[in-house]
Amino acid sequence: MFAAAFTVPGGYNNDTGIPIFLPRTSFMAEEDFLKSLPGRMMIGLVTLFFSIVTMMVAFGAALFIVLRERLSWVAIPVTLLPTLPIIPFAILQFPLFVDMVSFTYGSGAFNQKTRRLY
Repeated sequence: MFAAAFTVPGGYNNDTGIPIFLPRTSFMAEEDFLKSLPGRMMIGLVTLFFSIVTMMVAFGAALFIVLRERLSWVAIPVTLLPTLPIIPFAILQFPLFVDMVSFTYGSGAFNQKTRRLY
């Protein structure tokens, strides 16, 4: 496993020591790390948030249907209780989402002009 982590796919040219697959575009995948992977992570965060919201709505609707007839006064507080995990999740993940959008599609970390400390 250790050797596989440091071995270049395809091996090296014996004369020059340059990797054989170096000219191929599939071997050079910097664009994946700058655009594709963050984009997929943003899609993952949005779909995770959407799935949590829909799961809590389904849970609250089922509770409301079951408790509506017997304990009508308890139905509304118990139905609203499952929404509590959505708020902290949104608060904690929103800064990550904003950073990913700004670094992927905005000026980002690599295009900003740095300020000298001296």
